[in-house]
Amino acid sequence: FSLQSIVKSICCLFVATIAVLSIQKESVAQPIVTVGSVSACAGNTVAVPINVNGFLNVGAVTMEIGYDTTKVTFLGFSNAALTGNLIVNATSPTNQLLGKVLVSWFSLSSSNIGTGLLMNLNFQVPANATFSSTPLTFNLATPGQCELADGNGDVITNTVWNSGSISRVAGATITSQPSGTVSVVTGGTINSPIVTGK
Repeated sequence: FSLQSIVKSICCLFVATIAVLSIQKESVAQPIVTVGSVSACAGNTVAVPINVNGFLNVGAVTMEIGYDTTKVTFLGFSNAALTGNLIVNATSPTNQLLGKVLVSWFSLSSSNIGTGLLMNLNFQVPANATFSSTPLTFNLATPGQCELADGNGDVITNTVWNSGSISRVAGATITSQPSGTVSVVTGGTINSPIVTGK
């Protein structure tokens, strides 16, 4: 073999490798991360899901989700699909004061949830709440605060981030009790006035 043919072979192999890597990069699914929009009555706790789609070969997650501390209180998280090096650092006094839920996770073994629940964020709606709706917003304005990285540590730049909300549902109020005796047969119905609160 001549030196020229060896160099030619190495160049061809290099170009072929770059082409394969480019095809693999283009075929990666576009991940979508969505905070749910849920409803709760005043005085209740509510689990807000963070759902994912196209969550494949993910080696690291960073998220900052803002909320209004005058409307709801963050209680913690549950049902996390990510295990190991997961930190949800929102219960510190600083983060509670600023209304930030910070999520950080990494693993040497990539996560392949695909489509499903990433975790629930649990909030308390105060008993005296009067708001209609309050947003739960990804911080996309500050670079690096919401990112997914692949198993090689490269940022997945085409990730879609969808923010959510908590809406307060007015409870029902019974305005009057039925008078006298009410009889009903099995499978029958009783009519009684109920007015929804505001």
